[in-house]
Amino acid sequence: MSHDFPNPQNPHPQAQHHGGAAPHGAADLSALGPHGTPEHYETHQVYEHLPTEPSRPSAQVRLGIKLIYAHAVLIVVHGVVSFYRDTIPTSTTVYAQHGAAAMDVTIGKIAVLYAVITLVLVATNILVGVFYSRGYTWARITAAVLAILGAMNNLLLGLLTLIGVFELFAALSRASDSADPGYIEAYRYATIFVVASAVLYLVGLLLCIIIAVYMFKPQAAAFTTNWGMWRAYQKNPSMYVQIPPAHF
Repeated sequence: MSHDFPNPQNPHPQAQHHGGAAPHGAADLSALGPHGTPEHYETHQVYEHLPTEPSRPSAQVRLGIKLIYAHAVLIVVHGVVSFYRDTIPTSTTVYAQHGAAAMDVTIGKIAVLYAVITLVLVATNILVGVFYSRGYTWARITAAVLAILGAMNNLLLGLLTLIGVFELFAALSRASDSADPGYIEAYRYATIFVVASAVLYLVGLLLCIIIAVYMFKPQAAAFTTNWGMWRAYQKNPSMYVQIPPAHF
């Protein structure tokens, strides 16, 4: 049989939890927020080092940016080659059937079409490259998506261009000596530009694959993430709390 004797220093042991602090060794849950974190940290971002300055791009990030700009240059070169590839045989046929005036109109329409397409693609690549260099995550994701789409486009059009190369060589081999020398000369020049176009499609395919890989590298993701934290810190520094350094 046990006897419970009152403690002279604490005559009411059950009453110490009412309106007072938690007993020694027990966790005080009254200061926790709704998500189980301390209330003074509930609306703050806690970091060991505050993002007081933007992240500097690593060597891999700088290379990825240069590759995006290199792809823009490749688009310009390929646009010029494609223009001559398509206008030489077309203009020769139009000139023979409708005269010089109709040929000039046809070449002008093709030139405007290629100029608009090239300008849009180049501007898009430069815009994405600039914003990626400033650490925007959407620009990195956009560059990766455009690179994947560009790789598929280069693969498809490259295969079609290779088929065109074989067809042009076959047509030239079948051309008789009595054929119009102008046609033969035009298709010879066209064959040169078609081969050059096929090579550029291959280069574009490899370049787009490399760009896509570099956009998904951990260094690229960390670069844009750090920039995002820096921009958020610039907008509202009071939302960030730095962890005090540990003392040993």
